[in-house]
Amino acid sequence: MNCAVAVLDSNSGGISAMACAPGFNPNEIDSYLESGDNELVNKVTQGQYAPGSVFKIIMAAAALEEGIGPDRVFACSGYTDTEGLKIKCETGGDEGHGKISMNQAFAYSCNSYFIKLGKELGSDKIIEYAKRFHLGEKAFEGYPQESTGYLMDESQRLGAAVANLSIGQGETLVTPLQIARITNVIAGGGIDKGVHILMEEEAADEQIISKNTAEKICEMMESVSDYGTAGFLEMKEADGSVQAAVKTGTSEYVSNGVTETNAWI
Repeated sequence: MNCAVAVLDSNSGGISAMACAPGFNPNEIDSYLESGDNELVNKVTQGQYAPGSVFKIIMAAAALEEGIGPDRVFACSGYTDTEGLKIKCETGGDEGHGKISMNQAFAYSCNSYFIKLGKELGSDKIIEYAKRFHLGEKAFEGYPQESTGYLMDESQRLGAAVANLSIGQGETLVTPLQIARITNVIAGGGIDKGVHILMEEEAADEQIISKNTAEKICEMMESVSDYGTAGFLEMKEADGSVQAAVKTGTSEYVSNGVTETNAWI
């Protein structure tokens, strides 16, 4: 199994920890050169993956900043059909969620809702906010062999492609460190502290989204672990209060002709 973990300090943007597996023995480098498990790749900074539903953090931020409230309702019938591209709502079952608000759609990770939201926002606006959160660029300055990820260009997001863009599928690629940075903006009240590996580096505060928007998204992320797609983790105190604000995601990719999935939290 391949996995990566990144932990950032929301006060400074400093990296508290990052790790990935499988690892390697530095005394036996030659034995990994022909391996297919990418043991020599730092998956936190170099691994590029489709974000899946964790991209809905950006979708919610774009909507709230553009005046679409968390109570905005769309109907989920179990799937959406965008110019012949039919995408199922994986959490809504055959009948769908019915009428559902942004708050609920975020908790249940309703694809239908966010695709309809994406159509209303438009692909240009979605990409604008993805760039605000510094997707498509390196998180570090001067860090060796870091990947930039990839944002769909204008030709790739025409027509029905906005559906895949809205739920973090298609050609969009991100690194785990980039996603950690996005969630750090939410934890930091809408302020991006950057990402720092050295304690003496100063945080360059940048207001990405308003504090109000960040607080609303944080509440949505709490609902994910309260009653949504991460409710099974039981991240609650004895008094019923939520212990964590999270977003889950599952993205599909094809490897050697076989469809595989990446899981995010």
